[in-house]
Amino acid sequence: AEEVTGAELDHLAGLVDQSLLKPLGDERLFMLETLREYAREQLDECGETSEYGHGHAHYYLDRLEKTGAAHLAPDMGEAVRWFRAEEDNLRAMLDRLTASPSEAARGCQLLHSYWWTCGTYAEARERLRQVLARNDLSEEVQADLWAGLAKFEIELGDLGAAQLASDRAVAAAEAVGGRDLMATVHRQSAWVYMRRDRVADALRLARRAAA
Repeated sequence: AEEVTGAELDHLAGLVDQSLLKPLGDERLFMLETLREYAREQLDECGETSEYGHGHAHYYLDRLEKTGAAHLAPDMGEAVRWFRAEEDNLRAMLDRLTASPSEAARGCQLLHSYWWTCGTYAEARERLRQVLARNDLSEEVQADLWAGLAKFEIELGDLGAAQLASDRAVAAAEAVGGRDLMATVHRQSAWVYMRRDRVADALRLARRAAA
């Protein structure tokens, strides 16, 4: 509230005193949905919805960058609890970043480990497909996102879609030529082909990853 809207502690305390906000005891505040809808209407009438919406999105994108969310580990209980508590805000962040493909892609990259850890594969697939449909991302970013999409397609049981995503990841990585990126993408692609019982192709890709 302070960073996005410029609110001060006295402003928030006043809203609490008027029962417009309710403290939840964990540095979070609760607002009734009816009040939330009214507030949205007021923002719309003032023409400020976009300004505050983008401020909110960039606040959460910055939080993700600072917390190193791309490297979330399964045993990081506190971090996972934070993500669960902020799910609605993080979804709103991605919705508002759709007009900026590079930022939307970065948001997906930073949320990848959370989606994987918590098993939200279907949501991850939908978000990644939306971003990749833009076709105006760098080859390096595309390679990373296609590779991530392939993993989620496997978990959702669509091996055909996983192979297509994996092939796109390999093509994008080869266009970039970065050694680490190439190794990662070829190794993952080998796993996809193994799952499809295409052992010869899997071995070929694994050898390229090793090389």
